[in-house]
Amino acid sequence: MGTSLIGKAVDFGSKEYGFEPRVSNIYYNPVSLVSNHVNLALSKKSFKNKIVLTKTNLKLLKLLRSIGCINNLSVLSSQGKFNYITFSVFLYRNSTFFYKVRTVSTSSKKFFMSYRALKMISTNLKSTLIILSTSKGLVSHKEALYLKIGGLILFVIS
Repeated sequence: MGTSLIGKAVDFGSKEYGFEPRVSNIYYNPVSLVSNHVNLALSKKSFKNKIVLTKTNLKLLKLLRSIGCINNLSVLSSQGKFNYITFSVFLYRNSTFFYKVRTVSTSSKKFFMSYRALKMISTNLKSTLIILSTSKGLVSHKEALYLKIGGLILFVIS
């Protein structure tokens, strides 16, 4: 007698029924990864956070450090497969200067902002920061206004 459909679905290792794990095919968006780690660090108020070292992750974290959202950024080399970046969120009297990092552009939907639109919206931003990917690299909206360029909105820090 054959196995029931439920029994076949439980057997995840079986390639015959298409239930094999596909973890190796998942694409990780580095912007979402960094913003999620920073949001977790904000919620825990932890002093040591660890993220996998890639060029994009390092660039994003260096930009956040130059803005003042992150301090104590260091690269750790491990004996295993990956190297890591450790960072901590900037705390003053046990509170942060920002509350949330929200990812705007994803790999499937991209949002661009021109210099003209950035100039119009900058008066209403107050303490909010917009991180843009431009032809000059990763910059905040204040630097983009100074350089008179627009770009892809990566995330908003509020």
